[in-house]
Amino acid sequence: MGKMFAGLEILGTLGQGGMGVVYKARDPGVDRVVALKVLTEQTSADARERFKREVTLTSKLRHPNIVRLYKVGQVKGRLFLCMDYVEGKTMKELVAEGASQPEMVVCLQKVVTRSTMRMNRASSIGI
Repeated sequence: MGKMFAGLEILGTLGQGGMGVVYKARDPGVDRVVALKVLTEQTSADARERFKREVTLTSKLRHPNIVRLYKVGQVKGRLFLCMDYVEGKTMKELVAEGASQPEMVVCLQKVVTRSTMRMNRASSIGI
């Protein structure tokens, strides 16, 4: 069994940036694999406010191409959100595997299409 955070079993790290880390995790209560975004303890007040806005806005969106939020909270001063985990490869992985340019173009096209659909959906509900 892996390390636990907010009742979720951490399965591995998906990525990290200036604000925090995104983990692949499992919610044992419903046996569901999720993505868990956790802010670092050193995250600035401004970044914490952006995170809270992200949570508020994302929670209002309902669309098949937008991840669902399952759980939001704070553990020992660290804000977190638990959302759908979407299986797939990163561009870095595709390049490392020697993906052809057409394959990468198709992948990017899908990302842009999904992002556009999400922005249109957000706009339609006033976000």
